[in-house]
Amino acid sequence: MTQSHRTLHRRLTHAFAVAAMTSLLAGPATAGGQDETSRIVPPEEIIAALSPKPTASTKTRGIKITGELPRTLPADHGLPSISLTISFEYDSHRLTNDGMLALRALGQALGDPRLKTMTFHIAGHTDSRGTDEYNQALSVRRADTVVEHLHAFYGIESERMISIGYGATRLADPSDPEGAANRRVEIVNLQPLS
Repeated sequence: MTQSHRTLHRRLTHAFAVAAMTSLLAGPATAGGQDETSRIVPPEEIIAALSPKPTASTKTRGIKITGELPRTLPADHGLPSISLTISFEYDSHRLTNDGMLALRALGQALGDPRLKTMTFHIAGHTDSRGTDEYNQALSVRRADTVVEHLHAFYGIESERMISIGYGATRLADPSDPEGAANRRVEIVNLQPLS
């Protein structure tokens, strides 16, 4: 190998290494910039979204609703909630690494003293691909997986979480029924009802 070939080889190797590092640091590329649906929501943001807000409708002058908390809620429930993208393996209820990272933030939030005494709906949602029956069953399995993971790894009491699946019946983005925004887990604070 001649001197000029070694120099060219060294420069190409250096350029490739710089390009690879830049690509790794920049993260995944998507059309139109970073994919907002894959963002890990920090625990403080989750706590803020799930904390009850004092309003005229939640002030009950000491009156407490008795009985069991509802198993399902209307889509326009008006309760403190947040939708999170919890990634699962394709066509499965097994969590991906990104899904586990998102649940770490949720586990920290639900274990925080500001939310520690409250009960939550853990609602699984899917996109419209597949049959209604299949999507319903998958959304239930995914919601159950979230509850099991939060209990096993973060000590969140199972009694504080009610898992439910809605399948593709409550699309976050009806204009794109197969879009990623519809594949989510919604966390709803039921405390204002108790």
